[in-house]
Amino acid sequence: STQQRVLSPAEQGVALLLQLPQLAKIISDDQLLDLDIPNGRLLLDLVKLLKESPTITTGGIIGHWQGVGDQEGYREIARLSAIELPVSNEQHLTEKFSGVLELLIKQQQDQQLNQLLEKSTIGELSADEKTKLAQLLSQSHSRATK
Repeated sequence: STQQRVLSPAEQGVALLLQLPQLAKIISDDQLLDLDIPNGRLLLDLVKLLKESPTITTGGIIGHWQGVGDQEGYREIARLSAIELPVSNEQHLTEKFSGVLELLIKQQQDQQLNQLLEKSTIGELSADEKTKLAQLLSQSHSRATK
């Protein structure tokens, strides 16, 4: 096949879910709240759809995007569903998806961290935001020292 560009974590997540929809089960509801990254929204919408309709087929997923009239999402879903993942079995897919999930959570945390740090330079953070910031900093620190 033609050389594919490297998929972002969000795109990999979508592609893996299209291949094995039951992977949505391993995401806890509050794990991915807000992914402000390219295709992050698409991934979140797909996870939500799969949690609501666990038995949906890839065709059903594509049909859903056609139905909601989200052209861009539909094109991405169609494109990512056509990707042949070089993965053979369910266990391998699950491991790969867990890895992608970790990357996405890290991206999400880094993003929140940057937003809070930026905000703290302009003005006072609320008590909640300070707690969140401390939490994010300790998480990124523990990741760095691993």
